[in-house]
Amino acid sequence: PLSHTSIARNSISAHESLPASIAAGNKRMASFASPLQPLSNGATSIAADEELLYTLEDVRITAAPQEGDNTPWGAGRLRVTSRRVLWEQPANGFELLAKRVGLHAVTRDAQTFPEPCLYVQLLLSDAAADDAVSELFLVPPDAAALEPLFDALSRTAELNPDSDDESDGESDGGMLGIAGEDDEPDAE
Repeated sequence: PLSHTSIARNSISAHESLPASIAAGNKRMASFASPLQPLSNGATSIAADEELLYTLEDVRITAAPQEGDNTPWGAGRLRVTSRRVLWEQPANGFELLAKRVGLHAVTRDAQTFPEPCLYVQLLLSDAAADDAVSELFLVPPDAAALEPLFDALSRTAELNPDSDDESDGESDGGMLGIAGEDDEPDAE
């Protein structure tokens, strides 16, 4: 089971397509429509108003689409800032804005993923394609790095609160409306 769940988000913005330029080493990666924004040169600078919270080398990422098989994307440098998550390889990578993370959790459950990892659920628009990346599994080179990675992503979530958190979903822990669902409470 998942542990250490973080802040759930309710707002959904339009999805973006991940262009082919990021898919140099992985042809399926280009077909996903998701909140992941490509980094054309594989690295990006940190803005003056942005704080670097955590950096970890050799983080392997596996992407999970809404439908279909998981796709390993390889290893790269992962940086968590006060506003976003950056995953960088020499020729490509992506950025993920903090507000596009629905939740994150450390999991050591082999039924969820075969290795200990940080599970990240992405917020997709209702118009996202079936092959849109909806989940990421971040596997650090050493499982001891999971807690500091979780803490950094939690801090990023705290620094980027959802403006709807106070008005929507508070009674159910903020989970109502994730990924555009309009769940109604169960009738008793």
